[in-house]
Amino acid sequence: MDDLEFLKLRPPGKASLTVTFPDGVVSTIDDINVEVLSERCLLLALAFEDGPRGLKYSIDGASLAVVASFLRYLYLGDYRCVEIDGTLRPCSLLLHAELCRMASIYDVPGLSDAARCNIEYDTQQSLSYPNPPDELSEAIAFIYTKLNNHAFQKPLIDSILHYCVSCFVQHNLAGNDAFCRLVFDLEPFHKDLHRINLEREFVDDGAPYIIRLPDCKIPPPSDAIREFVAVIFCCSPVNEQAASDPTSRRSTEGDTSTDERPFVLVHRPKIPIDESAIQSGTESEGETSTPEDEGFMLVKPPKQSTTTAPPTPRAPKEPSRRQIPNFKTEEDEYSVFGHAWDDLLDEATDPEWVYVPK
Repeated sequence: MDDLEFLKLRPPGKASLTVTFPDGVVSTIDDINVEVLSERCLLLALAFEDGPRGLKYSIDGASLAVVASFLRYLYLGDYRCVEIDGTLRPCSLLLHAELCRMASIYDVPGLSDAARCNIEYDTQQSLSYPNPPDELSEAIAFIYTKLNNHAFQKPLIDSILHYCVSCFVQHNLAGNDAFCRLVFDLEPFHKDLHRINLEREFVDDGAPYIIRLPDCKIPPPSDAIREFVAVIFCCSPVNEQAASDPTSRRSTEGDTSTDERPFVLVHRPKIPIDESAIQSGTESEGETSTPEDEGFMLVKPPKQSTTTAPPTPRAPKEPSRRQIPNFKTEEDEYSVFGHAWDDLLDEATDPEWVYVPK
């Protein structure tokens, strides 16, 4: 396949094509006719530049067979060799896939169609042979990793997937170490294999074996559950390092700038606290800290009237940290969970937990 005898079938040219292979080997193909290339690949013909010995151009190729097949198509319109008896010379699936990639790079739609048809032909012919096509696993890995264009990838991989499902038992793909390793490592291929198996309604002999094929599950990130909870409750996830640090946690709890709740629950101990003693003790120690600095707030609810007379209207006052204000609306008093402030104070004469506005 990598012979270049077809170059003699057209008038020789003065262009040279330098090919660099993955192993670092460089090869040069001479006597290329640029006018012949322009008939099927104008992009490649225009890429040649003037050199000391004529036109020249350099490309990267996976192998000499791939480059020779590419030039054969540009010269003859077909890249497959025909034997003396008229049969096609065997060709690997990997070569078809690599030519499809070169067709995508140099904008040769005819070559892409030819490569796809040859893949379908070879997979269909494999049904009559005892062995799978040549370089099956390599071709599947190449298509999934190199052909990112969905328009090129899906037709190629669907033909191979249908073959894999239908001939899974016939060609003993379960005993093919390279194939099983590919299914285990390449998760998209494993999912597509199950998809085709489902589309064929599990009628093939290998359907139950395909279902039991192991795969490599990628472990979820450590904060996946925390992010899910954050999305459900519309809050930002908490950093584990910040949550474990008491200093950072204390500053986060005290910061109410981003809290959208209209009230806060404050714990008021039943043991009375002498505020003058606290202030005097603080001044004696030479500190200026307040209860707010210690992480809590002193709340002093208003005293309730012991008379049965209706309460007189009170003028609105500025909210104080040590007094629960009487919020009024146009229709009713400001309520928490459907209860007015006065009702809450009537039900609990000495509440330990009270709601105060921010």
